[in-house]
Amino acid sequence: MAINNLLTPQWISGKSLMSLEANCPTIQSMDNSSNDQFGQPGMKIGDMMMKRKPQRFNTADGPAYQPEGLNDTGVPLVMNNWSQVAFDWNSQEMAQSLDEIDSRYITPAGIALGNKLEYRALNTAMLNTGQFVGTFGQTPGQSGTDAFQIWGAAAAKLQNNGFPMGKGQYNALLNPTQQLWWNAYSKAFFNSQDALGKQWKTGQISDALGLNWMVAQNVNIQTAGAFGGTPAVNGANQTGTSITINGCSNNITGWAKAGDIVSFPSIYRVFPQAPHQSTGVNFEAVLQADVNTDGSGNATLVLGEAIVPSGQYQNVTASPTNGDLIKVYNTAAAGQSALAGVSSAQGIVMHKTAFAYMFIPLEEPRGVDMAKEMRSPQSGISVRFVRQYLGAPTDLWINRMDCVYGCSPQYPEGSVRVPAGTL
Repeated sequence: MAINNLLTPQWISGKSLMSLEANCPTIQSMDNSSNDQFGQPGMKIGDMMMKRKPQRFNTADGPAYQPEGLNDTGVPLVMNNWSQVAFDWNSQEMAQSLDEIDSRYITPAGIALGNKLEYRALNTAMLNTGQFVGTFGQTPGQSGTDAFQIWGAAAAKLQNNGFPMGKGQYNALLNPTQQLWWNAYSKAFFNSQDALGKQWKTGQISDALGLNWMVAQNVNIQTAGAFGGTPAVNGANQTGTSITINGCSNNITGWAKAGDIVSFPSIYRVFPQAPHQSTGVNFEAVLQADVNTDGSGNATLVLGEAIVPSGQYQNVTASPTNGDLIKVYNTAAAGQSALAGVSSAQGIVMHKTAFAYMFIPLEEPRGVDMAKEMRSPQSGISVRFVRQYLGAPTDLWINRMDCVYGCSPQYPEGSVRVPAGTL
């Protein structure tokens, strides 16, 4: 049987890239500006680059020269993910029409890769997002809750933190349940009949509240810790990412879980630019490690964002006071037991710059039947296809599609989690 000569490496790589890109809305909601500068051939799995952040100044008054010290900061972007889809086929299967090959092999492979990349991007976003709106385990719009206010509050938090609005800058990644309840909630709105008509016909949310809405089936699920007791800050003047607490239930493994969000009622976020005015919003942070309590109810919280009460990079009004009663998902101690062990999908509203990703363009190996690497100029997503013949005894052709990439928090204060419940 004749080999399909139209089955070129350019055609296969191009089709797989189209399918992969179409299934990666989250990645395309992130900053890909590092691709052009650092995503070059020759990089390899495990490589790391430091992406420098802009300087932040406090300013001074008066004619006298008052220089400020420069403080270089950056975020690491590690190429630590390698994902692939591999399969083999024989000459008869390879002789099918291009449409059959596309629908049976290439497009499904791209969809599978896209879902793996989406899951990892959303996992990175969830575990590094320390702000929260709504009620944990409950979808906005469900049980009489005000979906408009909850989603709008997420956007307001981004604005309070200095992230400008603009087309494509504020992106809402939500799961199908959240989309369902938004549609149900918004059907009675007085709004553009054209916008509501499109929403009614397609089930897709039209742009609202300054957000670009995208459904992502791989929105991650967070299972809350056990909690218990009356958790409080143990000692004044604590700063940085490590905060000691007391008052928790004794000897609890998993009192809180990595990914849970805590807040400190005695301190408030500030606008990032001098004079660092309070936003009136309590400081929240996501836990980076599970929290276990000792026999006296003491524990240490490892925060995803440092508490910085002064200086160029000030982000709070003060350090938390001794005895400050800690909230979990904006819930006081009396209500925290109701959250214990609850699982909730975590939609995310993020600014375009909150997270960064990068793909490495893999080398095209020699000595194989075909090899082709392709990158999308719009999204920066890169995929390589390689095919090789194993030999006459098996009459099998091995095929593989590979992506090497990294995803890291860049300005995680530019993202907010929004919960989902059950249908």
